[in-house]
Amino acid sequence: MSAWEPDDLRSYKESLMTMMEKEMLEKSNHLGRIVANFGFLKLQTLYEEQRQQNEWKAKREEKGKQRNTEQQRQELLEIIGCQELTLSGHIFKDDNLIAF
Repeated sequence: MSAWEPDDLRSYKESLMTMMEKEMLEKSNHLGRIVANFGFLKLQTLYEEQRQQNEWKAKREEKGKQRNTEQQRQELLEIIGCQELTLSGHIFKDDNLIAF
């Protein structure tokens, strides 16, 4: 601003610059909040994906353990030539209890 400008024009320019600075600052703050919210949502999404993967892995491992247990049970029954192995561990052959 030059010294020869009238005071009204000088004060108008100063107030206009102040308003523009405030507006830019507000836009900058708003943009910062948008970026922060986006970052938080991205982290939240990544966390949720990781949690789902961990649940899926745990379920898959549990199913694998169940299959292994059933396979071992069948192999044991074939080895000893029995008909049934109960949950309590009793082994029957020809409807007779042979082990528990």
